[in-house]
Amino acid sequence: MIACVRLAEPIALTSIFPYAWPLVKKFHVSDENDASFYAGLLISAFALAESLTGMYWGGLSDKVGRKPVLLLGCIGTMCSMILVGFASNIWIALAGRALGGFLNGNIGVVQTMVSELVTKKEHEPRAYSVMPFVWSIGTIIGPAIGGTFADPSSSFPNTFSQDGLFGRFPYLLPNLICASMLLLSILAGWFLLEETHPDMQPRVLLPDSTYVSDETPLVATADAVKTPAVDLRSHQYGTFAGSDDSTWRHATQKTIQPKIFTKRVVALIIALGIFTYHSRTFDHLLPIFLEDERGEPLSSISVFSRAAVGFNPFFSPGGLGLSVQKVGAIMSINGIIALFVQAVVFPLAAAALGIHRLFILVSVLHPIVYCIMPYLVYLPVSYLGLGIYTCLTIRNLLSILAYPVLLILIKGATPSPCVLGKINGLAASAGAACRTVAPPVAGYLYTLGSRMEFTGLAWYGSTLVAGVGAIQCFSVKRQRSEIDEERSKEVFIAQIISEPCDDDEDEYRD
Repeated sequence: MIACVRLAEPIALTSIFPYAWPLVKKFHVSDENDASFYAGLLISAFALAESLTGMYWGGLSDKVGRKPVLLLGCIGTMCSMILVGFASNIWIALAGRALGGFLNGNIGVVQTMVSELVTKKEHEPRAYSVMPFVWSIGTIIGPAIGGTFADPSSSFPNTFSQDGLFGRFPYLLPNLICASMLLLSILAGWFLLEETHPDMQPRVLLPDSTYVSDETPLVATADAVKTPAVDLRSHQYGTFAGSDDSTWRHATQKTIQPKIFTKRVVALIIALGIFTYHSRTFDHLLPIFLEDERGEPLSSISVFSRAAVGFNPFFSPGGLGLSVQKVGAIMSINGIIALFVQAVVFPLAAAALGIHRLFILVSVLHPIVYCIMPYLVYLPVSYLGLGIYTCLTIRNLLSILAYPVLLILIKGATPSPCVLGKINGLAASAGAACRTVAPPVAGYLYTLGSRMEFTGLAWYGSTLVAGVGAIQCFSVKRQRSEIDEERSKEVFIAQIISEPCDDDEDEYRD
């Protein structure tokens, strides 16, 4: 149900991507050359506003529950879509996008709800891969809606007239479609989604005095095989299993707030910010690099001549010179690769290596993703497709694995469940802030590199940031419980191997 509610949001947020530039040009900005800048500002306004309020919404969800904050975020995004659709100038459109960001803290809240639903560590890899999977599906559908239904009076002149509502507001239709999807999500969430906050969940139908009476006996839970029975007098009832008694009480009791900014939490949020930054630069640079014209020195010489010239790391003129249609097909296939990695590869990799080892591995290998991209300009056209998809596969393997691993580690580093929403909100704010900064910085480096026939400058800039992340990941120390659990497994396996077996040899081998 959380996934269904979540699906409409990425569709709404990414539907503006195809028409952001023509929408800004329609507003007649002072200089048409500034249209690309304002288009980037329009897209980033949501993430910027979200970064300022994410921690607040996460903290509020700790007090009032996850469900109302999640539904309020969907309502805010729906209002944002309608305001952008009816915008008559760039400032109203920016206000609409910013409003959606200010009222939306759903990333942190959804992560918190998943954390509260998953009670077994072996289920975490599969559970944490669901939301990125849903987000990827939304980012495929959203741009398709925006590109298809933008300016319908021109695209479908027989259905929509220039003098009608959609002629006066050419970008209203895709926003109304996305707002309708959000309305369905709100209704579904209101009637079908259950609250996951432990202290907001409905309890058994007994008198209120039952929970505080000293004479209350132990009663069995709904699970008939669960032992021991639940003591309704205990303040642990209805909370996370294994939580610290002194820091997680019923809402009517006095709560002692634990320290939030522990060294491990801060290190993981920094790691998430670094990853979000260089990952967002890749998403921003990829279509620009694919569509940019190929440099004359490379497009006019043969394969053997290129080999003789050599691969100069400081010489990469232009991009790959692909058409918009080819780039669209590549982006769609890239989304399919990402879905496969999220659904299949991540659970297997997490089970084989463990969460912490997988985090170290993907962090250390991530600089490779950006180092190899500039060298695609040296490939002949016949091998270009193979080179592109090889790079995208490597990128998806590392990037898709990194995000859910970081979420699982942040959950494990949370000192108490009563501050889980606030910490997830802080992590979401840090990610949103990095997503806001990354595109203009990467775009500036690409423009600067193009003037020097060195478009690889932007890619190497991302390599540098990923290198910092590869070093910083070692500051995230493993928790003692993880080490003890791993050692206990090793001892258990060693005992099984060393102990003699009374049964037959085949059963012993099994």
